[in-house]
Amino acid sequence: MTNALRALQDLTKYLSIDLLEIKQQPADQTTAVGQTAQFTVSANGASLKYQWYIDRNDGKGWCKLNGAAGATYDTSTIEIDNDGYQYKCVITDAYGSGVTTDAAVLHVVLELPVAGDASNPALWFALGMLSMIGIVVMKKKLAFR
Repeated sequence: MTNALRALQDLTKYLSIDLLEIKQQPADQTTAVGQTAQFTVSANGASLKYQWYIDRNDGKGWCKLNGAAGATYDTSTIEIDNDGYQYKCVITDAYGSGVTTDAAVLHVVLELPVAGDASNPALWFALGMLSMIGIVVMKKKLAFR
C-alpha cells in the first residue's frame, strides 16, 4: 500500500494535479453570549468548494448551514443554548473528491475574562501589601543614613 501511495504521489507531481488535502482543521472556539465565533479550515486542491454543517446536539444530527460556503464560517450572535454545538466542513475539489474536517466545538461563556483585569480583590490586596512592604523598607533605609 505504501509503495502504491508513493507512486500515486509521484504521478500527481508529474501531472501537476493538486490532491485534495486538509492543511488545518477547524479549532474549538470559546466565546461569550452576545458575540460571534469564527471557524476556519485550510486545504489544498483544485477549485475547492466548502460547505459547513452544524450539529446542535438535538438528536437531528448534522445539518447543512445555508450560505456557509467558504473556508471561514462566522456564526450568528451566540446564545447560551449554543454551548456544545459542533461545526464541520466538507471540502470538494474540481475532480469530485471530497474530505470532511474534524468537528470543532463551540464553548459559550457568560462573559470572557479580560486580560489584566484589575477588578480582582485578591490582586488589589496583593498590590497593597507589596506597596506597604516597600514603604517600610524605604523608611528603614532612610533611618540608617
